[in-house]
Amino acid sequence: MKKIKYFLNGLSAIIKYAVSDTNSYLTQTSSYFIKDDNDALSKDWKIIGNDLRGTIDKYDKEFKTR
Repeated sequence: MKKIKYFLNGLSAIIKYAVSDTNSYLTQTSSYFIKDDNDALSKDWKIIGNDLRGTIDKYDKEFKTR
C-alpha cells in the first residue's frame, strides 16, 4: 500500500510541475497564427510532451539525490 501511495505522490508532483511549466508557454503559443488547426495542435502537444519529459527527468534527478 505504501508503494502505491509513494507512486501517486510522485505522479502528482510530476503533473504539478509539468502543468506549472507549460501554462506559461500556452499563454504565448503561436497556434493563433497557424491556419491549420491540426498542425497547430500537433506542435503544441509536441512542446508539452517535451516539457513533460524534461520535468520527469528533473524530478528523477532530484529524487535520486535525496
